[in-house]
Amino acid sequence: MQEKTILIVEDELMIAEDILESLTDMGYHVPCTAASGQEALEKAREYRPALILMDIMLKGDWDGIQTAEAIHRVHDCAIIYLTAYTDQKMLQRAKITSPFGYILKPFREKELHAMVEISLYRHEQERSNRQRQQLFLDTLTQTPEAILVTDDSGQLQFVNPAAAQLTGLSAQSSQKQPVEQLLRFESEQGEARPSWLQPGLQYLKLHLPDGRQMSIRLNISAIQTHEAQISGYILNLIAADRRSTPKRNEHHDLISVCASCKNIRTPEGSYVAMEQFFREHYNCRFSHGICPGCFETLYPDYLMDAPSS
Repeated sequence: MQEKTILIVEDELMIAEDILESLTDMGYHVPCTAASGQEALEKAREYRPALILMDIMLKGDWDGIQTAEAIHRVHDCAIIYLTAYTDQKMLQRAKITSPFGYILKPFREKELHAMVEISLYRHEQERSNRQRQQLFLDTLTQTPEAILVTDDSGQLQFVNPAAAQLTGLSAQSSQKQPVEQLLRFESEQGEARPSWLQPGLQYLKLHLPDGRQMSIRLNISAIQTHEAQISGYILNLIAADRRSTPKRNEHHDLISVCASCKNIRTPEGSYVAMEQFFREHYNCRFSHGICPGCFETLYPDYLMDAPSS
């Protein structure tokens, strides 16, 4: 078993020493005990324990609940409360600190061991999940594509900077609101999309809060749990119009091509190569090959030199 550091916060010395001895025999690292809230905060900063056994009724200015709140502000660890009381008002206060469990005094060593093991495991799992979620959000924040994330009911949970710029939505004020109330989607024929939250690629009209409209490609991906349950959706919005090119149609209906060099005239009046024009105005991508006619012109001896079958 990997050694885990545990801090005991207990103002009755004999009880603290008894717990320390039991945990040490179980294989945990218990460097010290603390008898007050202020001392516990100092020890937590120094030893960075994975778990703290916290007596609720402490002597001094802070009780165990206030001490747990102070520690959580500076260090992430699991907390198990030790108490001889089951006062409902106190337990309601304790719930706010998200404890991993309660142990009623007096307790048996087996109960202590089981609670410690379960709490350490749960805390490690939650910490790993938070790290994965943060990595996921960091990745979405840095991507240049416009990304929205919703929960399983379509309420907005996250707006990356590119999506905020594209849609005008505020990353903070728009959270927890249904996307359908913030952005209105229609089909290309102008029909409303009552059940637009479907995974896959769709070509839609997007109506923005400021009255603007734009044609977009909306790609929706479902976020699934390990049990294959949908927990949310990722919406990738790409401004596009597959039927026309706004930059070109704002100025003229025909594309002007130089009869000699075949460069294309842009709406601004300059001439650019064909590939550049279509990349900028149509979002086209090109692969390069040689057609059969050009191949024969460029390599007339290829077939003659090839070995006969």
